[in-house]
Amino acid sequence: MGRKKPNAWGLYDMAGNIHEWCASPYVRTYDGSEQKSAEWRGGYLVARGGYWSLQLPDIFRCAYRGNGCPTDRYDGFGFRASRTVPE
Repeated sequence: MGRKKPNAWGLYDMAGNIHEWCASPYVRTYDGSEQKSAEWRGGYLVARGGYWSLQLPDIFRCAYRGNGCPTDRYDGFGFRASRTVPE
């Protein structure tokens, strides 16, 4: 931890951690208007963000957009915990 400078929120080394699940059904062609859904109805969901294990430039990018099935278990998919900071 702490190999790079912290970001504006004091977090270190966040790039390339995991693909983060999104509440959007995956469609191959992306036009910027993904449909968000609060309930998963089967099929693939969008996964965003870089993943550390494969170390391929396209997959490691923070802007990566891929897919996965939430019923599958894979060490590269997950979520980030977040919270609001009191003022």
